[in-house]
Amino acid sequence: MAPNAIIIGGSRGIGFAIGKKFLENSFNVTLVSKNEENLVKSATTLKKYFHKQNHSNDVCIDYQICDVSNENNVIRTCQTLNEMVNKRNEQIDVLVNSAGITLNKLLFSTKLDDIYNVINTNLISAILITKLLSKQMVRQKNGSIINIGSIVGSHGNIGQTVYSASKAGLIGFTKSFAKELSAKNVRVNMISPGFINTDMTNLSMKAEQIQNYEKIIPLQRIGSAEEVANAVYFLGTSSFITGTIMVVDGGLNLMF
Repeated sequence: MAPNAIIIGGSRGIGFAIGKKFLENSFNVTLVSKNEENLVKSATTLKKYFHKQNHSNDVCIDYQICDVSNENNVIRTCQTLNEMVNKRNEQIDVLVNSAGITLNKLLFSTKLDDIYNVINTNLISAILITKLLSKQMVRQKNGSIINIGSIVGSHGNIGQTVYSASKAGLIGFTKSFAKELSAKNVRVNMISPGFINTDMTNLSMKAEQIQNYEKIIPLQRIGSAEEVANAVYFLGTSSFITGTIMVVDGGLNLMF
């Protein structure tokens, strides 16, 4: 019986790379995102890759459509995910909260609706999803939860006040929930990436800005989604790590 990994925000970028990494290691993978077109495309890509690599046919690749900023959507989706796993007489082994949006604006120029959207998508959704899906882990007395944050949650950044606040909130949430669930053998950790080569990064930053960051990153380059996925898989399958904030940034945090 294959273990199960649920990847919130798994239709592209870091989330997709995480799903692929768990699939490569014989996990059932369920991708969750609000964009149906991207979800179908990503699930199809994983299935083709899966069969090309001649993996076991026992592993499932599934997806669920969910707008994580909408509370009712989240509740319905989590109920479906729990039912899906229970129907197969399996369990939720790994939950990855990777859904997120960025916002590059000075606070004085930021609309209230944008503030709520970033906080709801990046922080509130992770708290609610984890609350609803971790109950299964508590019952089975095993499981791993990984939240995807950002180094700006620890260090801040000009023009990313709201985004930084949402990621800083994830740090406190991760550490507190790790304490609450440790007695049940459920681990809660967080990955804080630096600058990673994704569509979101490329859309929010100009090529010149990326080049400038490459000059100050000690490893002299931005990271890949696959490198973040490797770190997520490590934490997701480690049985004696909890409450950890793992930085994956090429050493950029050393420059703050």
